[in-house]
Amino acid sequence: MLRVSAVFILLLPLFFTPVSTYGGTLSIVSQSRWVEVGRVLDGDTFVGNMGEHLDYTRRKVSGRFPMRSLAEMDPDGLEVLAAFKGRFAELQDHLASAMRLVARIEEVNADAFTYVVNYMEKIGVVSSAEAWNEARAVRNDAAHEYTDDPAGQAAFFNEVYEKTPFLFETRAALQDFCRRTYPA
Repeated sequence: MLRVSAVFILLLPLFFTPVSTYGGTLSIVSQSRWVEVGRVLDGDTFVGNMGEHLDYTRRKVSGRFPMRSLAEMDPDGLEVLAAFKGRFAELQDHLASAMRLVARIEEVNADAFTYVVNYMEKIGVVSSAEAWNEARAVRNDAAHEYTDDPAGQAAFFNEVYEKTPFLFETRAALQDFCRRTYPA
């Protein structure tokens, strides 16, 4: 059985591999690259740091919401919004990878991400599979949003801003699950 009190999983490829190249799957490179699950989700590594960076940027832009248009936004404001969009997408991607790894450790079929999300809902990591899928749709829009319409862009950023707390809740619930399930 894969569940042990000190569970170690391979995560370092996530540090160095662009999101588009690993497609949600991981392979073992070497035993020297195993990282303790608890540390990954406690903020020592990417999921914690990404959450902190997203929170910082969210606080920085919070006075601009709700937005009506980006037409009059200065270049500095647009730069912060671009960082906000990228950090939202990055955290959502890495949470998905961490959730898939936990599902595999728990011997849940993780071939289709639908199974992973349903399992995460069952154990209380996500409030609902529908909420996760809505956040994922926003993430997909973040990666592929090309509209020049200032009002449409503002609506998109309002949605990113609205969905960000869900990612923080998911991160906290995943951290809690790992602390309870894989004690140090």
